[in-house]
Amino acid sequence: MEDAILPFVGFHVSLIITALGFGLKYSERNRLYGIRTSYTLASDENWKYVHAKATKPTVIAGLAGIVVFASSYWIESLRSETAFWVVFAVQIGTLISTAFIRRPVEK
Repeated sequence: MEDAILPFVGFHVSLIITALGFGLKYSERNRLYGIRTSYTLASDENWKYVHAKATKPTVIAGLAGIVVFASSYWIESLRSETAFWVVFAVQIGTLISTAFIRRPVEK
């Protein structure tokens, strides 16, 4: 029974990350949801640009987690705690890296 807890939690957290990723490009500038940095909160254009660029990697990271954790019910090696933390490290790294997206400076 204990082997099924990590894939269960990982699958559902990955679903949440995927759903949040799909919602990023549709969000308006606010202080509650989205990538809230001083750069994105400075203007609507910055907010829209960063969130449009962050949507794809966030959704891909979430879907990758869904695939890995759903597969873990058939592939026993994916049920390990190591696989759980590796997938989450990739997902968290993706979410953190989206905070560094900037619009190219036009010359």
